[in-house]
Amino acid sequence: MDAWAVRLERELPPGLPYSASDNIRFGTGWNTAENYAKGRMLSCCCGGFDFVRAALALEIPYANMRGCVLDAAKARELGSVLLRVAAAALQE
Repeated sequence: MDAWAVRLERELPPGLPYSASDNIRFGTGWNTAENYAKGRMLSCCCGGFDFVRAALALEIPYANMRGCVLDAAKARELGSVLLRVAAAALQE
């Protein structure tokens, strides 16, 4: 996951700022089991299927990212880079 995050950080264009150091690992800060008492996390639900090799959830703000507005066009660009990085990681 760390290598994937570093690759994503490296490949995003300047208008889509992201820092792998902003990731909040499960069990730290607010990201704990107590905050999911009403149900399971998406990654846990998806990760329970036998055919799933890896599961994760991404929260993407449709607002400001480090001073840059994430609009529809940038969201599509972000999706393109996310897919390219995920495909590269699965081929390794």
